[in-house]
Amino acid sequence: FNLGQMYYNGEGVQKNLELAVKYYTVAAETGQLEANFNLGLMYYKGEAVPKNMKLAVKYFTVAAEAGYPGANFNLGQMYYNGEGVQKNLELAVKYYTVAADAGDPGANFNLGQMYYNGEGVQKNLELAVKYYTVAA
Repeated sequence: FNLGQMYYNGEGVQKNLELAVKYYTVAAETGQLEANFNLGLMYYKGEAVPKNMKLAVKYFTVAAEAGYPGANFNLGQMYYNGEGVQKNLELAVKYYTVAADAGDPGANFNLGQMYYNGEGVQKNLELAVKYYTVAA
């Protein structure tokens, strides 16, 4: 994983995203959470690999199921927008809630919006205020 980071950021080596993907993939296969998250981002953005939302979901899911907050936020976004998965507001709430509980301000804001608008949840202005307050 660390070698992947070094190639991704160009730290001590010439920046090389293709090698970053290679080393992240090796680390992800051993269960390294951050490598799964970073591969998810690379497939989501199409960095050094073809943009592939299904693979982004795959890698984010591995990291999210192990409790990686950023992966939970990204899966919440993907389920909310129907990117690489069928749009599912209930799953968006699930993943946003895990990320929000870990302190992610974006997840708190998005949950506030969902409770305010009654998207995927019953409209609840008290919970909307709670999540907006944490996000502020």
